[in-house]
Amino acid sequence: QSWYYPSWVFGVVALLVSALASGRQIRDGDFESSWYLVAQFIWLLANFIWMVGDVHDVDRPDEPEIYDRYQRISQRIMEAGIGFILAWYLIILPFNLKRGAVNAREELDRLGLKCRFAACFPNVPIFRSWTSYEGFHILLWMIKDYAWNTENHALWFISTIPAVLIGFDFALTTALAENMIVDHLHYVAQFMWVGGNLAWSAGELFTDEDEVMPLRGSRKAVVTARFYSSWILILSLAPIVVLYFVWFLMTCFGMILEDEEGKGCGTPGEDASQMNPLHSSQDAPRYQERPEMGEVKHSSGW
Repeated sequence: QSWYYPSWVFGVVALLVSALASGRQIRDGDFESSWYLVAQFIWLLANFIWMVGDVHDVDRPDEPEIYDRYQRISQRIMEAGIGFILAWYLIILPFNLKRGAVNAREELDRLGLKCRFAACFPNVPIFRSWTSYEGFHILLWMIKDYAWNTENHALWFISTIPAVLIGFDFALTTALAENMIVDHLHYVAQFMWVGGNLAWSAGELFTDEDEVMPLRGSRKAVVTARFYSSWILILSLAPIVVLYFVWFLMTCFGMILEDEEGKGCGTPGEDASQMNPLHSSQDAPRYQERPEMGEVKHSSGW
């Protein structure tokens, strides 16, 4: 739908959050994660410009059209982003010019976030670490959007299929790992978002209808999959709502606490210093007065 002002607001917020995440990784010295997050920022910027051209022409038909020009600008930015992330795999990694923070990789390994293909393909750069695996997913998503933007059907198929499979693998891996509820719900939301974009892009690429249309009572919206895409995108917000408005709040108020092994949940009133082994006995009084959220470490991709 053509929601001019909301699209600007949420688009700018997304860019700001992405910039802050990139800056934090750069500050922390994690070169690999920083590289991927900068590429992700470039991808968001390209999509933002593409969106601005689209909603402008629909919302303001009396003004000169800008969509075609903005679409071409978006294509150039996407090409820059794809080239930027390919430079990591084709130049930085093969020649060992710079590695990501070792401590960050060890932390992800300790949490059980390992690429399932690392053992089978130890010399393939995209499978060396969970961070590299995430970066490869970003690359596939960028290529998928570029194929959508340029209406390249073959490239769309080549990039979309592995992007969906890897997105599912992210959700599955974090579901099986311990203490990864935060990452898992983000990955579930991301997987559903990929599915919504898949339906939307397929409808535009393989039908002759691409203009904005009512989602209710419109046969075209069903034929072009916009109707289905809209519901998938809406439902993708459900895991995020559950995480931030249910799980986080219950954790902050001491309704959810981890047990000694980091499995399951304790109950308010138990000895929190024994429930979480990372808190020493010296920290027990402070921790009992204000229960923390448990030992959930977030991966570098978020």
